[in-house]
Amino acid sequence: MVILLKTSLLFCARLPETVVRIAILKNVSSVNIGCEGDYYYCNLETGNQTPLNNQDIYLIKPFTKGIIIGKNEVFSGEVRFLSKSDAHFIRVNGRRYHDSISIKLMADGKLTVINELGLESYLCGILTREVDPGWPEEALKAQAVVSRTFALKNIDRHKKEGFSLCNEVHCQVYGGLEGEDERTNRAISKTRGEVLVYNKILVNTVFHSCCAGYTEDPKYVWEGGNTTPVYLKGVRCAFCSKCKQYYWSKSVAESIIRKKLNNKGYPAIAKITGIYFKGKTKTGRLKDLRLEYQKKDGKFSEITIRAAKFRLIVDPSVIKSTKISSIKKTKADSYLFTGYGWGHGVGMCQWGAEGMAEKKYKYKEILKHYYPYTEIETWEE
Repeated sequence: MVILLKTSLLFCARLPETVVRIAILKNVSSVNIGCEGDYYYCNLETGNQTPLNNQDIYLIKPFTKGIIIGKNEVFSGEVRFLSKSDAHFIRVNGRRYHDSISIKLMADGKLTVINELGLESYLCGILTREVDPGWPEEALKAQAVVSRTFALKNIDRHKKEGFSLCNEVHCQVYGGLEGEDERTNRAISKTRGEVLVYNKILVNTVFHSCCAGYTEDPKYVWEGGNTTPVYLKGVRCAFCSKCKQYYWSKSVAESIIRKKLNNKGYPAIAKITGIYFKGKTKTGRLKDLRLEYQKKDGKFSEITIRAAKFRLIVDPSVIKSTKISSIKKTKADSYLFTGYGWGHGVGMCQWGAEGMAEKKYKYKEILKHYYPYTEIETWEE
């Protein structure tokens, strides 16, 4: 049994044993809280419980010494809202969430809203944000194991901020009950507690949308690492051609690229005069880009930027991947990028998993393909 909760559920917890704290709103000035039935809030510094009217929606705001709930000033840095019935759910700005909601007063005087819930319920709220519930069940089961492992592996990512994970892309997008589907919930239930390990240690199960033929070694994607875990080495993938982003093309204005580079620490660039390839990996992705530019003093120079970094700076939803086949300067003073695949390319290719499932591969075979040398273990029954 793995107990993940490291924050005391002082006096008034009614939660599963394995609990994650997910920041669903960060640094907000106010939030509306309601419930479908009887509920109450608990002052986590005193343990005092205060009933709330289930007909009312309460506006929550910060003040210098605590949190205002409706008209009441609560002298506490954190309060927890709980329903009196498992059949009813706390609502945050109209959206329903499992288990409890905590509101934490941050150092800057703003509020962070945290959903405290069991790991399996958390997965139910993220899987539809990662895959299409209409995909074959074996692909959904593979994603369930991957997402569960990723959550556990990164459980302390936001520890210093007072919660486990957030609901943004770098953690995993989470939508609460409105984000659930019975098909993805079933896949989670059928793989309950299953995680991927290598040498008995949780695997870093990064994943992406479409690799377009070959997954990538992480050393070419993220700065600071020259080694690649054996389970994340690039593998051939012949299953993701159904992805609509398998091939893409996008034109980006020179002024937009320049402005974004200026904002990210390249202030000397007054005008980009050319963007060129500088080395490729064995998977066909760019290692680096060479930018030729004119400086503000009129002189010309050039810089080399890691391709993965350039993509993130410009916009990863526009430049879909670093598997770029051509960069052409247009008459409209823009650059036309053409390429293949969507995402960083490391780990499981989600469209590849869908393609494997269509060809009747089981979820364990899918996971073994994208994370070689790993094993599945059940960490909780």
